[in-house]
Amino acid sequence: DISSSDLKTYEVTGDIPGALVKYNQLGDDEYVERGFTLTKPGNLHIYSIIEYPRGNQTPVDYGWIVNADTREKVWQMDDWNTDWAGGGDKNRKFDDDVHLDKGNYILYFVTDDSHSFDEFNVNPPYDPYNWGITIIPGKDFDRSSFKEYKAPGFGNPLIDFTRVGDDEYHEQAFRLKDKESVHIYAIGEYSRSDREFVDFGWIQDAISGKMVWEMTRSNTEHAGGDDKNRMFDGYVDLPKGDYIVAYVTDDSHSYGDWNAAPPFNPKAWGIAVFPGDGFNRDKFE
Repeated sequence: DISSSDLKTYEVTGDIPGALVKYNQLGDDEYVERGFTLTKPGNLHIYSIIEYPRGNQTPVDYGWIVNADTREKVWQMDDWNTDWAGGGDKNRKFDDDVHLDKGNYILYFVTDDSHSFDEFNVNPPYDPYNWGITIIPGKDFDRSSFKEYKAPGFGNPLIDFTRVGDDEYHEQAFRLKDKESVHIYAIGEYSRSDREFVDFGWIQDAISGKMVWEMTRSNTEHAGGDDKNRMFDGYVDLPKGDYIVAYVTDDSHSYGDWNAAPPFNPKAWGIAVFPGDGFNRDKFE
């Protein structure tokens, strides 16, 4: 009882109606950064399909949200809040509401160099067209509270040791004439076998030599790509005084010559120090 005119075709996109943010059908080596503002608290529903290989401590295709003002990570995907997405074991899915307070936020999503919508290297998930992330209004969400937000970026660095290669050492002394907050963005290599960093940065007191900040396993997070890529992205309060910031690398896996998958922001390999909130450049030498 069906005629040919009753049968319609359409292009499959995976798009979810009413989406606030949509990055689906993502391919290899993607890096997404999207700012948004909530003018009042609310529930956002996040639907995301990612790659989380068995044995890895972190996903390799995945997303997270940070508070743009504090750099605090307010949501991320891990083994505990995701479910199997069908197909290969490493396909995982997040499909739930997330409550966020009023504020400015940045969504990040990254993919590595394999197993994506471009070409899956094991069985794809049940919903391959939504490889990536989509955000839609959650329960009782006021759509008018969602605004576009352009992240201002970190600004000009006070000290910049990035794009660091093998067997390099950099240091720079600086003086603070008053207590200041600095924003440190550093990416390095953590050796799982030695349980210590081999490419890393630190800040020490220039007079006593005492370490006042350094990259550690506990204060860094996965930087994308191989598990050993670690990142610090946060604020450090420093009292008035003289300091030395330094960065060192070993003989392998650095900018321009990776022996495993690089981080999602390879040009930032190294350390950069930026002004923190309320920073007075007149108090910096």
